[in-house]
Amino acid sequence: MQLRLVRAATLLAAFTMTTAPRGEVASFHGRTTYYSEGTPYGKMTVINPSTVLTVKPWESFGITGGYSADIVSGASIKTRNAARGQNPDAVSSASVKDTRHVVNGGLSFKRKLSTLQAGYNYSTENDYRSHSVDVFGKTELLQKTVELSIAYSHNWDSVCDRVQIDPDPTRRLSLDNSVGCFKPSDKLTTRPIAIDAIQGGWTQLWSPTFATQATYSIQIMNGFLSNPYREVNIGVSSPAQEYVPAVRVRQAAGLKANWYIKPLKTAFRIGGRLYRDTWDVRAISGEAELERYVFIDALRLRARGRYYAQGRAAFYSDDYLIEPRGVYFTGDRELSSMRTILAGVRIAYGPSATHGRWLGLLSKVEASLGLDYIWFRYDDFTINGDPLKKTALVGTFGLSLTF
Repeated sequence: MQLRLVRAATLLAAFTMTTAPRGEVASFHGRTTYYSEGTPYGKMTVINPSTVLTVKPWESFGITGGYSADIVSGASIKTRNAARGQNPDAVSSASVKDTRHVVNGGLSFKRKLSTLQAGYNYSTENDYRSHSVDVFGKTELLQKTVELSIAYSHNWDSVCDRVQIDPDPTRRLSLDNSVGCFKPSDKLTTRPIAIDAIQGGWTQLWSPTFATQATYSIQIMNGFLSNPYREVNIGVSSPAQEYVPAVRVRQAAGLKANWYIKPLKTAFRIGGRLYRDTWDVRAISGEAELERYVFIDALRLRARGRYYAQGRAAFYSDDYLIEPRGVYFTGDRELSSMRTILAGVRIAYGPSATHGRWLGLLSKVEASLGLDYIWFRYDDFTINGDPLKKTALVGTFGLSLTF
């Protein structure tokens, strides 16, 4: 449950600076991400290796398989407001050490101007399991100046929880650890989560060097959406397990533009996104990116920045002893008001074979290295009256081989 990561959709072909060579029969993509979040309250390290292999027996048919993992260690916030009689801003933490494994596979079909893809994913960790299927389709219209796409996915997830004897949410106890999860037990159980998501996209090529992309997505989550470990002091004899609504509908709309300045060999990208859900979380984000070739045609340098601002959920409170907000309660700082700023750079080197193939196999090799720095500020998640501030460092290394 604590390892679930939200993964952004891949940009369409109009938003890349290079294309794969013709006649490829296989490609391999490897990537490792290192995430380090500092103190105070909840130091965390995540290592995420991933690999994807695509094979094309025919030009119109492809088979894809992949594996990724999230290796997490550190400490997360367990109890918000701690025990009665202490400072109401006190926080207790719990150690976290877990590994999430994800395997996936898929098929793709391409005919003339249309592409159809379908895939399956399975992930498992100590306290969370997920099965998901997804389909994606796109087609090009008006002499390839318009691309319309649609994607759908469905998840069947299971999360481990303590058997709750008391039906009153204010007296439910949190889960101590994941020992014994998904095994026969009279103390532990599993609770289901169903997730449906759909996204539509419209990419418009206005000129050979300028394109825009508009997207709209909706996600419906239904089931046990609380964190079984997190607890909140709401004024009863002991902290109660976090309690949030069983349904969450999330909507987002985004717009991006890409302008390639050919004389400078530079691409300029800018985008914005609006978000709202039924928990009354509202967010807005904006990003800008410059990418250009430097020194030689195969070497690219990218710099980017992003700003994100979010309002709190309707039932979120910084202190439920003083300001209760209905029947639901949570200590999740990600449901409080928050702001983030990201700044990052990436360098990639990807030469293509000029004559034949390297080693008789490879037509293209690309290696990349990226570094992002993120500033977090949680305006109404306070520690001794001050907003919580944190920073994180994200490093990535990627390797792509085209055969």
